[in-house]
Amino acid sequence: MKKKGFRFLGLLVGIALAVVLVPGGWYLFQRMEGNAPTIQWKAPITYAGLSTTFEGVLADPENGLSGVRIVLTRPGDKEVEVFSKEYPAKGFLGPGQVKKDSISFTIEPDKLNISDGEAVLRVSARDRSLRSWANGNLFYQEYPLTIDTRPPAISVLTTRHYLRQGGSGLAIYRLSEKGVKNGVQVGDNFFPGYSGGFSDPDVYMAFFAVDNEQPTDTKIMIQAADKAGNISAASFSYLINPGNFRKDVINISDRFMEMVLPQFEAGKRVDPNVPLIDRYLKINREQRQSDYAIAGAMCERSKPVIYWDGVFSRLPNSANRARFADRREYRYKGEKVDRQVHLGIDLASVAQSPVPAANSGMVIYAAPQGIYGQTVYIDHGFGLISQYSHLSRIDVSEGQKVEKDQIIGLTGSSGLAIGDHLHFGMLVGDTFVNPIEWWDASWIKNNVTSKINAVTKALQ
Repeated sequence: MKKKGFRFLGLLVGIALAVVLVPGGWYLFQRMEGNAPTIQWKAPITYAGLSTTFEGVLADPENGLSGVRIVLTRPGDKEVEVFSKEYPAKGFLGPGQVKKDSISFTIEPDKLNISDGEAVLRVSARDRSLRSWANGNLFYQEYPLTIDTRPPAISVLTTRHYLRQGGSGLAIYRLSEKGVKNGVQVGDNFFPGYSGGFSDPDVYMAFFAVDNEQPTDTKIMIQAADKAGNISAASFSYLINPGNFRKDVINISDRFMEMVLPQFEAGKRVDPNVPLIDRYLKINREQRQSDYAIAGAMCERSKPVIYWDGVFSRLPNSANRARFADRREYRYKGEKVDRQVHLGIDLASVAQSPVPAANSGMVIYAAPQGIYGQTVYIDHGFGLISQYSHLSRIDVSEGQKVEKDQIIGLTGSSGLAIGDHLHFGMLVGDTFVNPIEWWDASWIKNNVTSKINAVTKALQ
């Protein structure tokens, strides 16, 4: 009986020890894990300017965070602490209370008495693991960092800049640094500058434009921002003259809407209770804005190559049916229902007339495009693009090189067009400009080619 009692007692003791030791062992196993904390930075750590803020997320999902320390040093200099933080534990030798934290610190080299040049950012962080004699797992990383507190210098090489509302301009300038985002700021609109037009790779040129609705006192300047975030600006002499745009009235009829709406509503469920005019206005407003955005994005496909040469040609034997920036008032049954600005020139000849490329360039789009119907865009280089819309046929394809006056298609009435004609547009960057300037040999000489030739000669 005694042996059975001892065996039973031993079993109870074993169970009791298991109840205590197994969870304890599992807890100890978890507390001894070997995974170091992690840091995810919001942006790469590569450059620091006059005042640069770095943000990241520090995490340790298992035992929680213990602390983080970040120091900055240059070769031969002492370390400078730029950030540190300690995190509380749950009791003595317990896990951390914080498992994830957003960290942010700002480096201002002048205040830290650190000069420009190559530096190293050293980041160390520990968790609350019992590893390393309860010192925790260590995250350690060194980040090469370029300290650059000097903004790029801008030297403007062109002098006179005469513009009109809806018109184009050209600025040429030299930058002191390579790899700098640069261009001309016109009010809220930015026009990127490109290198490669001259023998000196530090010389850039930017075609820019004044939108037809921007006022004549719009501020224009050249801006440059380097990789460290240093920004510089340079003003130059310019004058913006009024555009003198005319007003136009477009009368909308039921017959016209019944003719054009099917191409936009094909394959869509159309509510028969919605009036024709409401369906038309939806396209005239929403689809138009979408098409403007698509047209503006064409500048992203432009190459820093001057494909064009001389004056741009227009549709032969054609008459103007609508001018650039006409303020159009749309009327239905005698009442005003909409207002839009016409961002091109409508040219009419005989039906299905051959359409020549206005100048040499690269086809960057050749397909249907909303209200514009069958459309071709040609890149002439450095952000200068021509547009040909409402075509009945397209004879070129995307990626094709075309020469001046090469036939690219036939006029038509595709899209939201009233009758057979060519809608011809010109864009500088993402802004529609008045094509008349590019049809004028004197304007091109005075505002574009003479500037390019003068800078080219000065660089020799």
